[in-house]
Amino acid sequence: MGDACDLCPRDRRSDVRAEVIPFNPRPSPDAQLDDLGDDGLSPPIPLPFDFVFFGEPVDAVRVSSNGFIVLGEEGEAGHARPRRLPHRESPSPAVYGYWLDLDPRESGRIAWDIRGEIPAREFHVAWEEVPHFRGSEDAGPVSLQIVLSERDQSVEIHCLNCVPKRPTQGATQGVQGQGGRAARVTPGGNYRRFRAIESAVRFVKGPQPDLDEDGEGDACDEDRDGDGIPNSDDLCPDHPDPEQLDSDEDGLGNACNETIDRDRDGFADAIDRCPRTPNPEQSLRCVVTTLSGVISVEDQVLGPSGFTGELAPVSLIGLPLQVLNQEDEVIAETVTDEAGRYSVAVEQVGEESYRLRVEAVLPGRISVHDRSNYAARYALESESFTLSPENRERQQDLLATADSPAGGAFHILEATSRGERFVRRFTQENASSLHIAWAPLSPFDCGSCYSSSYMMLGGGIGDPDEFDDDVILHEFGHYFVHQWSHDDSPGGRHNGDPTDPRLAYGEGVATFFAAMVSGVGRYRDNRDDSTMVRVLELLTGRDNFFGTEGNTLDGLISEYAVAAVMFDAYDDSGDSEAHDQLALGDEGSMRILLEGMGADRETDIGFEGDDLADWLNQAACLEVAPLESLESLCEHRRVPWPPEDGPSCDGKATEGPLFRLDRVDDRLVLSGDHKGPSYWQIEQHQPGAWQGRLECAQLPCTLSLAIDGHSVVVARRLDGPGRTEWAGTQARAKAQYGALVFGDDGAAVRVYRVR
Repeated sequence: MGDACDLCPRDRRSDVRAEVIPFNPRPSPDAQLDDLGDDGLSPPIPLPFDFVFFGEPVDAVRVSSNGFIVLGEEGEAGHARPRRLPHRESPSPAVYGYWLDLDPRESGRIAWDIRGEIPAREFHVAWEEVPHFRGSEDAGPVSLQIVLSERDQSVEIHCLNCVPKRPTQGATQGVQGQGGRAARVTPGGNYRRFRAIESAVRFVKGPQPDLDEDGEGDACDEDRDGDGIPNSDDLCPDHPDPEQLDSDEDGLGNACNETIDRDRDGFADAIDRCPRTPNPEQSLRCVVTTLSGVISVEDQVLGPSGFTGELAPVSLIGLPLQVLNQEDEVIAETVTDEAGRYSVAVEQVGEESYRLRVEAVLPGRISVHDRSNYAARYALESESFTLSPENRERQQDLLATADSPAGGAFHILEATSRGERFVRRFTQENASSLHIAWAPLSPFDCGSCYSSSYMMLGGGIGDPDEFDDDVILHEFGHYFVHQWSHDDSPGGRHNGDPTDPRLAYGEGVATFFAAMVSGVGRYRDNRDDSTMVRVLELLTGRDNFFGTEGNTLDGLISEYAVAAVMFDAYDDSGDSEAHDQLALGDEGSMRILLEGMGADRETDIGFEGDDLADWLNQAACLEVAPLESLESLCEHRRVPWPPEDGPSCDGKATEGPLFRLDRVDDRLVLSGDHKGPSYWQIEQHQPGAWQGRLECAQLPCTLSLAIDGHSVVVARRLDGPGRTEWAGTQARAKAQYGALVFGDDGAAVRVYRVR
């Protein structure tokens, strides 16, 4: 938009917003950019249509090998390291499709084209299977597209496979205006451990508001309601009020108060003696009844062997409550207090009848939906009742009974809100709302699982989870880690047996979180015919709850070994356990998860990615626990920590030689920085199962095993530390990223984590 048309030409934010859209990549472009090289930047490519970006006209595009484009003819090569936007020293104006260090010199393709007809032309640029610098390791090469649209002046980014080289590596996706003064980013994609698979986002300019229609946009209008009073001094800056009256002295001004006048008697509700009864003289005395009571849900009491059959009411805290009349008009609202109590004044009008309603929603935070009709949220209403002029007070409780669907829904809300209140003791950082899908007698294929701010709780007859506090808090633990801490679990089924250290960490930390919130050191899952109980202090019954495969720091480990170490460090065992002299409590444990294991952590030891070794390393580096006490816990659980050279607190990984498997035709080539002979066990997990040995005189070595896109192969070194794996595209899509579903806002969600 040129300045002549721009309502606020000096404000360059231009209300750019990000929105998730369906994945819809364009056909592969024709014009290949040869010789772009590592960290290269193409010559300017002219745009044949007008394009405005953050309020500035753009007539050319330059393409970087590192997953972004610079808009305009300026720019310089380099910029291999992504930054957090906005960033004044980073290229601008620019579109960062997936900004990290890529290298197209050996393979991959970067190309562009222009398609469509006036006025709907599009500029496309694509990075197709471009490797990371010094190889893509297990992540695979990066493939994405950036699309500039003539029609709506939008920017689209379509990621087929946007995955960092290492799980701990940060990447950036977003747009930045001239000089790095303003930017918009994909949620979770601002130099974070961000990955995007078959997903897309659009950046589009929103409307420019101009409240007083004076031709000067609100963003730079110092008097946006046009009443002659500057915004900074105006009692009601969005409603004209030159007299600045404030009859009730509430600091809002009459103009704001008068925006709500339900009885239209000239007195706004805020100052009206009877807001629902016309009273222009303000001489009437209306009849008001105070309704009060408790809003609660029946909880099924748990005993050592499962549900006891007893029921106990649990108060619902911070729950919005509405009073409705027979016309479904909301006539009064309030919120329950810390005891689940409410009190609200109701003005009686005529022969009305009333009822109370609560929804299983904490606005902007948590909501429980009927999975059979996701747009529907669960609600509980009272029977209709009437009031007489003599009724100045009335007790009206609401109870969601355990034998009704409302009971299950509100118990889920109560348990998750308990988890949220615990987290808010330690951080006020914003988080995405949690959406929970559940329905009675409706199991999910995954049992109960979590993905990207969506929790799916099973309601099947064989394994109902709506009253299993530990299961609910375990899934909330995944939400906590996703929003405020970090893990990079690949997901998949798990049963406590030794598994991928990242999966073991993801599930173990969620189990520990549930135990920390509940204050009981156990995890319990009740089914119709049995109860599974894991007492974290007493996980001694199975040998696979101890140690790691091969007694190596990156070996397979049980999720319960992870949870047991964390809980031992957390609780105060006194003198009852000689190996456990730690008592980190809530403060110390949450500090490790919030500060130590956050997304900006650089140090990575043990298995590549977040695992128990990293948690222990951060506990030592943050000095929340003495090294010898952590060593004692690990010795008891037979976890080979710390490494020989001790904890790594300088941002450098303490790891052995790096190895990788790369596909060449229908074979895999094992390579790495080890010199001399090495001995390996090769395992094929898909399709079918196969094991064999490889004696490699000198890397690289070619495996004799034939593979395709469905194959999953693991190589484990037998004569020293070392492990790597390879999975084909189809295998990763099926096993790691799960089924694609869409939320109620149209955002793509992939279910991948399974309880």
